Amino acid sequence: WSELVEVEVITTTVGVHKDDGAVIVLSGPGERGCLVPASLADDAGVLELLADLPGFDSRRLVEAMSAPAPSRTRCWHRAGFEPGATGPVSA
Repeated sequence: WSELVEVEVITTTVGVHKDDGAVIVLSGPGERGCLVPASLADDAGVLELLADLPGFDSRRLVEAMSAPAPSRTRCWHRAGFEPGATGPVSA
């Protein structure tokens, strides 16, 4: 979590995450990161950890997860981090 620099949500109706409808993208430096299917985020404790990030807006996350697919929404980035610096994220 100390390496986390950006949180995005991608909504989709195709591919491996279509049954979840959304995936949370946790990006670290470079190409490091993790995809969390929306259906597992609460049970895995991810939502609670995200809420503890400085300046994190849980309402923005909920809105992003409810956006019509396909969508990609940046929900948070670490202060001093230039969004998009980690390169493209594919769903």
